[in-house]
Amino acid sequence: MKSISFPRCIIASPASGSGKTVLTMGILRALQNKGLDVHSYKCGPDYIDPMFHKRVLGIPCRNLDPYLMGTETVCMEVMNGNDKSDEAQIAVIEGVMGFYDGIAGTTDNSAYTIARMTDTPVILIISPSGQSITLSAMIKGIQDYEPNSNITGVILNRC
Repeated sequence: MKSISFPRCIIASPASGSGKTVLTMGILRALQNKGLDVHSYKCGPDYIDPMFHKRVLGIPCRNLDPYLMGTETVCMEVMNGNDKSDEAQIAVIEGVMGFYDGIAGTTDNSAYTIARMTDTPVILIISPSGQSITLSAMIKGIQDYEPNSNITGVILNRC
């Protein structure tokens, strides 16, 4: 299988309700406004957030679910850029729930799993209400909880 060659990122957070969807849609529109051919994906079998992505981009969003699709198919979906690999310039993948939240209390099928299997950098969305220095410890803990988290950036939301 060939490697995934175009730029991409996963927008993830410690929990649902952190602003992943709104920020993802803003990033999708900003990249599209710069003239890039943007493709979007959603971790898991969600159908609501992909409708928002489609509304912003005008093209379908694809779901990435290793449980239903298998690892190879997930990687092929990202690699093929929504079936237009020659045109894909960048992909944005919206995470699901908390970054490590998967099936039955494991990391299986989490945004972390998809980041690892597709070697995709992660931007962590944090809402730091009522925190200052503790925020650094929380981010470090999330980043180091599992090896190779791929967390490369943080956006502070609702500041």
